[in-house]
Amino acid sequence: MFVVALISCFALACAMGGHEIHHPQPYKFGYSIKDHHGEQHRDEAGNGAGGVVGSYGFTDDRGIARQVNYVA
Repeated sequence: MFVVALISCFALACAMGGHEIHHPQPYKFGYSIKDHHGEQHRDEAGNGAGGVVGSYGFTDDRGIARQVNYVA
């Protein structure tokens, strides 16, 4: 019985073919927001092969800035 269920699942998966396979693509995005509380920002870029670099941070209403840079 298990073998019949397994074969049925495999056949169903094959019949549902036609789905496109999307490969990773390079990307880049960012934003910056300023208001009466301070500023927030973020920038990130990916190379399409799994590598990512970026930063994010904020400046508070007292003018103290914080920023985090990352590489993954």
